[in-house]
This record gives sequence, C-alpha cells and structure tokens, in this order.
Amino acid sequence: MPNLYKVLYGVDYKKTKQGIKITKVRDGSHAQDVGLLAGDLVTFINNKNVIGLPIEFADDLFNKNNQINLRITRGNEEKQISIKKTKFPKISLYKKSVKKFLGYSPEAV
Repeated sequence: MPNLYKVLYGVDYKKTKQGIKITKVRDGSHAQDVGLLAGDLVTFINNKNVIGLPIEFADDLFNKNNQINLRITRGNEEKQISIKKTKFPKISLYKKSVKKFLGYSPEAV
C-alpha cells in the first residue's frame, strides 16, 4: 500500500532582503498551533542567520530536520518559535500550485 501522507512544516515562504517572509501558514499544522503567522519574518533558523543567504540554504535546513527553531520578527517584536513537521495527506498537495512550500519534496508529486 502506498504512503498517503507527507510530513511537512506547513508554511509557504519567500526570500526577502530582510530574511525569509512567511506568506502562508497551513491549517492544522504545528506551525499554526504554536502561533506562526503569515507576515512573520524569519531571521534565524537553528541559530543560523538567514538574512542575505540563498533560499536553498533555508530549504536545506527545513528539509533535513524534523524540528527547527526560528527567530522571527513580527512588527517591532522579536520571538523564538520552535516548529515540528506535521503529517498531511498527499492528495491535498495536488490541490494547489505553491511557489515555495517548506518541506516540499518531488516524491510527493
């Protein structure tokens, strides 16, 4: 029987000059449960500064770890948030075209 689930962080993002901007938080994800919001700006992943680094650096950190620690900026406030991967049905990944999905893997296609 095929594996019908894919484990992901459940956030979409894009690179900006200031860091990595969260553009969407998926319903039912651990990221949503711990309070990560669209618009949050990630400046550190696992104590590594991501400002000015290629987006592939962030992709690598997100894909290789089951849990990551983020330092985010929300408005004038700085926060530390730890998120874990969440199991999602693969079928839901086919429903939307996503530019950049943290944890996305070609094997889900």
